[in-house]
Amino acid sequence: CHLWMSHLSHSLDSLVDAITSFLLDAVTGVTSSLKTHSITIAENTMILVNTIKDYAINSHDPQFQTQILGCLHQVASSINTLVTTFTELQANPSDLAAKENFAAAAKRVGEVMNSL
Repeated sequence: CHLWMSHLSHSLDSLVDAITSFLLDAVTGVTSSLKTHSITIAENTMILVNTIKDYAINSHDPQFQTQILGCLHQVASSINTLVTTFTELQANPSDLAAKENFAAAAKRVGEVMNSL
C-alpha cells in the first residue's frame, strides 16, 4: 500500500505541476509552451489513470473499486473540461463567459486533485 501511495503521490504531483504550468502560461498569454504542457498533462494523466486502475483491479473490495474508479472518472472529466474551455477561450479571448468558464474549470481540476 505504501508503494502504491508513493507512486500515486508522484503521479499526482507531476500532473499538478503540468497543469499549473499550463494555467500560468495560459493566463499570462505565453503560448509558446502550451503544446508542451498539454502533452505533459496527457502523459501524466495516463500515468495517474493507470496507477489508479491497477490499484482498483488489485483491490478485493468492490465498494473501494467503485469509489476509486469514480475518482478516476472525475480526474479525466475535469481535465477534459479544462482543455475544452481553454479552446473556447482561445477562440474568444475577450468573451467574459469564456474567461469565467475557464476559471471555473481550472478551479474544478484543483478540487478534484485535492480530493484524491
